[in-house]
Amino acid sequence: MHKAISGGIIAPMENRAYSFLFLGVMVVICLGAYVAVSALTDSSEPLVRVAAATNTPTATASHNATIAVGTRTPTPTNTPFVLVIPTIIFPTITRTPTNTPTPTNTPTLPPFPSPRVIPTDTPTPTPSNTAPPSDTPVQPGEPTATGTPVLNNPTFVVASGPAWDPSHICSGQYYIWGYVRNSQGQGMPNVRLSFFRKWPIPATVYDVTRGGSEAGRFEYTAGTAANEFQIAIVDGNDQPLSTSVYIQTTKYDQGKCWYQLDWKKVR
Repeated sequence: MHKAISGGIIAPMENRAYSFLFLGVMVVICLGAYVAVSALTDSSEPLVRVAAATNTPTATASHNATIAVGTRTPTPTNTPFVLVIPTIIFPTITRTPTNTPTPTNTPTLPPFPSPRVIPTDTPTPTPSNTAPPSDTPVQPGEPTATGTPVLNNPTFVVASGPAWDPSHICSGQYYIWGYVRNSQGQGMPNVRLSFFRKWPIPATVYDVTRGGSEAGRFEYTAGTAANEFQIAIVDGNDQPLSTSVYIQTTKYDQGKCWYQLDWKKVR
């Protein structure tokens, strides 16, 4: 029983001793590896430094009793490892200028002679009797009583006019007006008149005389521009009962815008 108890106690103690021994060996191996790596890289101081023995100063007895003072030798430090990267320098290429070709002499040709002018026969204009055109428009003359055609036995004849009437004020238009009276001098209503206009397009317009207090009066608006007219008294079938009277409206700028023509019945 004593052996059994001793064996149960001693066995764990031996296992624990082996464990501490193994741990100590691993610590020594790790320290050795660290020292070796530190020596190779020189990046830092080793964890364990082995101190070098220095000479201990000794006092030497002499007659003058001089005491020698020892000096401390500094511990050499490890030079750090420096990685040197070489710099590549590319050579500079200098271009050699090429030879510029020498210009050649270009022969200069003489200029061509100027062409001669060949004279031509210029026709001489034949003078004409036609007057040159003028920028100023030609104003037509005063209205004239020209009857076309002439009736042998007209029913109505011109009593007065045509003539410019200064008693009226111009209002932007030309007017042809007058009266148609019987042989006793009384105004005749509903007498038919024809007004033939020449410009810009030939056309004939018909009108009748007024009645009432203005019996026998007619008033025709002749437009804003100068023109030419043929005026006559006609029947219901547009057959002439009088000679045709020519009137030319003009000189509006001079206030001549109203033209009067009176008729009288003779049979």
